[in-house]
Amino acid sequence: MKKLGILTVLLIIAFTGGAQTQKNETEGFSFGAKLGFSSTLPIINSLTIEGVEAQNVNLQYKVGYLAALFCRINIDRFFIMPGVEWNHADGSINYSLPDGIDQTYLKSTYAVSSEGFNVETNTIEVPVLLGFNMVKSYPYCLSFQAGPKLRYRVTEDFSPVGNPETFKLSGESKPYGVNAVTGVSVSIWRMFFDFYYEFGINQSKTDFSYQTTLLPYESNFSLKNRTNKMSFSLGILF
Repeated sequence: MKKLGILTVLLIIAFTGGAQTQKNETEGFSFGAKLGFSSTLPIINSLTIEGVEAQNVNLQYKVGYLAALFCRINIDRFFIMPGVEWNHADGSINYSLPDGIDQTYLKSTYAVSSEGFNVETNTIEVPVLLGFNMVKSYPYCLSFQAGPKLRYRVTEDFSPVGNPETFKLSGESKPYGVNAVTGVSVSIWRMFFDFYYEFGINQSKTDFSYQTTLLPYESNFSLKNRTNKMSFSLGILF
């Protein structure tokens, strides 16, 4: 709420300043900032535990949030918009083990017997978008944008559902990724509203293990997924 309050004040200032100075997006260069929310529903390609494929994988993701800085290079009705963005997302992944297998070892730790875990991620992302102003009549503008986004996963924390203990990452992990982004933006003076959809071009893979102090066992997990996300944001142009 505090962040939204600060953003509201900035938007009011930007609105007043834009009306007074009569500047718009025909400027050759501008930069801006935005805050927003994201809805993440990654596509799980596979989840394996000790080499056994989990079944009935179900994702429950909470609404995430983002903050971004960017610059815009305007060329008539077109523009190039590189930027840097921070994203936070968290949720839970539930699953079941296949029937007809020996589950004695697989259920030897709480992590497996709980058949679910929480995941929390923080990423730094660098989009480079090409935009086209479909409507450009001061003070209103409607633009379409598309382009690649480079992604680096800064942190990824796992914990079993209903248990404060955490997973310990091990083995190889792929923190880098590339997403394809497309979206629309509506602006009035220096205020704008964005809607984006992005999909992972490459598959992310994380190998991690869970070690418990209660039992001398360790379970190895492997998660393969692909980004599938929508985001909404409000911002200002300076």
